[in-house]
Amino acid sequence: MKKLLLSLFILSIAIIPACKNNKNKSFDDAKKIFVKKYKVLTGEKNINGLTSRLDFVNKNISEYGILYDSLSRDSLLTGYDYGQFYDWDLYFENIYQMFNGESRYCYKNLNAFFIRQEPNGHINRAFGSRDKIWCKQMFKPFIAQIVLLGMRQTPDKEWLKENYTHIVRYLSYWITAYDKDHNNLSVWENSGHSGMDNQTSRVPKSFIDEGVDLNCYIYKEYLALAKLAEMIDYNQDAITFVKKAELIKKAINTILWDEKDGIYYDRIETTGELNKVKCIPLCL
Repeated sequence: MKKLLLSLFILSIAIIPACKNNKNKSFDDAKKIFVKKYKVLTGEKNINGLTSRLDFVNKNISEYGILYDSLSRDSLLTGYDYGQFYDWDLYFENIYQMFNGESRYCYKNLNAFFIRQEPNGHINRAFGSRDKIWCKQMFKPFIAQIVLLGMRQTPDKEWLKENYTHIVRYLSYWITAYDKDHNNLSVWENSGHSGMDNQTSRVPKSFIDEGVDLNCYIYKEYLALAKLAEMIDYNQDAITFVKKAELIKKAINTILWDEKDGIYYDRIETTGELNKVKCIPLCL
């Protein structure tokens, strides 16, 4: 019996261990915490190379990766030294930060994206010193998961209540604007939007590719949003979000699954045909 193997497409937030907020500790202390957790998680003892690499990474972050945003009037985290902030990069950057005992950028960076949100819920997937046309594409489905990372590290129910509507409107826009045939499967804008920039054989044209990866991300977003709703006692919302996640899961398993080939394929929305390009949907 086929199963939806979400682990192939996205890092599970369930593996992030809970730890105290050490935001006032030095990078050296943070490194020690990270190394200890890494040893426990992997069982690997000889990781001298990792510690030197962490020294290099943390030095770069402290010197080049904390930048001031004039619109939100706050210092933000970026993995790029040229002053650009990206959507799902923030998720992966915060996984690293969580091992350092840091959670503030889950909230601070999202504040900067939320302040730029359009009334219809759309949020650009990037902003900064190198804004291009593609920066206007939709923020990939990771916001609820980013918030959940922060809430598991440093619960802030007041922040969540204040920004809850931002998250709901953004995720709703993924459905209203990107699922034109109403089959519970959304489309990528183009290959660049998918994060696999030159994968044009899989995403051949704009707004037609119902991506396996994309809809797995949205499925995970609704589950994460349900957990967030429960944290602030919006229990009816949580039930609604879980039901929506199940509809997306069912659509993935029934529409995108190819029994003969034993694999999930993207679907071309305009023709209804599976786009039988075997690929790695996300490079982790």
